[in-house]
Amino acid sequence: MENPTSRIRIRHLCAGLCVFLSCVSGAGSEERNESAIGEMTEQAEAAAQALGEKRFFVMPVPISNPTIGSGLGAATMYLFQGGENAPPSSVTFGALWANSKSWAGGGGVNVHFKNDTYRLLGWLGYFDVNLKFFGIGHGSGDQGRSIDIAQKGPYLGPRFLRRIGDGLYLGLQYRLMTVTTTFPDLPEWIPGDILRDGIKITSSGLGPVLEYDSRDNQFNPFSGSYLEVTSNFAREALGSDRDYEQYDARFNLYTVLGNDAILAWRATACSTGGDVPFYDLCVVGGGGDEIRGYVGGQYRDGVSLSTQLEYRWRFHGKWGMVAFAGVGQIAPGFGDLRTDNLLPSYGVGARFMVSEEQRINLGVDYARGRGSSAWYFRISEAF
Repeated sequence: MENPTSRIRIRHLCAGLCVFLSCVSGAGSEERNESAIGEMTEQAEAAAQALGEKRFFVMPVPISNPTIGSGLGAATMYLFQGGENAPPSSVTFGALWANSKSWAGGGGVNVHFKNDTYRLLGWLGYFDVNLKFFGIGHGSGDQGRSIDIAQKGPYLGPRFLRRIGDGLYLGLQYRLMTVTTTFPDLPEWIPGDILRDGIKITSSGLGPVLEYDSRDNQFNPFSGSYLEVTSNFAREALGSDRDYEQYDARFNLYTVLGNDAILAWRATACSTGGDVPFYDLCVVGGGGDEIRGYVGGQYRDGVSLSTQLEYRWRFHGKWGMVAFAGVGQIAPGFGDLRTDNLLPSYGVGARFMVSEEQRINLGVDYARGRGSSAWYFRISEAF
């Protein structure tokens, strides 16, 4: 999944693992990482519900994505009820290892208070990951040209939300992480100022969060919509080494087509400003946009836009398939976006429903991008 320092974003099961798996599978703003973490926590809770009244258990988490390779994670989770009409609350601890010699470990909480009027999510952990750095912009990503870098450090990310309407939540999130980056001598195609002061950077920031959720199911929606708008303002006054800001928005829409078929649509936007470290720039692929077929961080810049359609068909019993296509774009600013540099993505996948009550699927996807391809193992849907 994705590196907490990069827009490499994690995505798919336990809260503790989510921070790191998400962070390591995309490369971009932490707001998206936190969204992915929250989704993974919910997925784990649903899996627990499907097991019945069991409240404490251990789960294996297979890992397969083009950013950190293949491996295995494990998590322990304790579930408890935070209110009569609230979803289950959870405390999770987990760790992962991948064949790229990347590892991470930590824990998380997802607590619902007063019948889900208040939500508290928090993550604390440490990561040590080996990644590919493609520079900034399109040039090196198009050529598949990269250098190996290593990133490690601690991470803390609490979020507090209050319900202000039917399905509508408003809150605040905080992110603190110190990223130590090591890399070989830089080749000529990477400007020296990209990794200036890149050996060790502390980022500390606050930002508001807005969520709206009318989905009929959080793990495999058939209808409804989901909107999330997040921000992060890293400031020296909060202990950050640099002043910069990040903004992220994503919108999902789900429509029933009949005959056990669903059409899912996602649109995302990202923008950054100020003295942004390279790992907090916007990305296409491996991040909150769910554009598949690219290595996390292969395309990163000051802004990004993406959109994707996915056709989901349950054709026989618990078996199903998906077909998806999308497009993304990066640029220094929104005024620099051009249609001749679009990043396409398309592919197919297979699904097997392990819990009909919660609609939880196990799946595998094959995706192609511009001059690249990738396999993905997943629990639940891409979005």
